[in-house]
Amino acid sequence: MRPPKKHVKQYFKTTHELIHSQLYKKMSNMSKLILVHSLEFYYDDDPDHKFTSPYSVIATEFHISYRDVSKSIKELLASKYWILVSAGSKNRSAEYRHNHDLLTIYIE
Repeated sequence: MRPPKKHVKQYFKTTHELIHSQLYKKMSNMSKLILVHSLEFYYDDDPDHKFTSPYSVIATEFHISYRDVSKSIKELLASKYWILVSAGSKNRSAEYRHNHDLLTIYIE
């Protein structure tokens, strides 16, 4: 029996411009946490990279309500850090991608 594959954690650095931008500073703390969480677990340098971020995963990770998750995701979409690729449905999570024009990330 083969041992399970180890998850290789990526380390990333954000740019000084992101952290000090007025757009980023105006966001709620929960939205910032979810943005960083999405970068940590879903980011790669393919500009067409799509990811899903189910409410249940975020709510469990940060111990918040679905209502707060919804508010934060709407804020991320309004700030243009996330772009909605396809809307979710009852049985499928929405797909997003990062706005690479606003997010310059360095993977290590």
